[in-house]
Amino acid sequence: MSLEKELDQKKAEQKVYISPQDVPETVEVILRDYKFKIDQKGNECCYLYLETEKGSIIVQKYTPTAFETLKIAIKGAGGFDHLKATQTTWKLMFAGRMMNKRLFPVPAPKEHQKK
Repeated sequence: MSLEKELDQKKAEQKVYISPQDVPETVEVILRDYKFKIDQKGNECCYLYLETEKGSIIVQKYTPTAFETLKIAIKGAGGFDHLKATQTTWKLMFAGRMMNKRLFPVPAPKEHQKK
């Protein structure tokens, strides 16, 4: 295979990353992964990797001030396992001392909520 064809193939396989600020107010996504990393300010933050219906990836950062709100939202939306297995609605909103809106899962119908 030529270099040009291989580069074209690799380009086609690449995921498209979308900024959380560029998504609509509500978006349908599936939770693909999460990581805790130290940000540029030295805070340990949670990064969620969300995949849209079209296969694009949204990486959403949550600082420690949003951890409790995120935990409650995940529980209310059916729990971590449900969000990893099912496409769900997430909404941009403020929590804690945020300067910018973050994506949080919308509460699930009663039968999916974790106790």
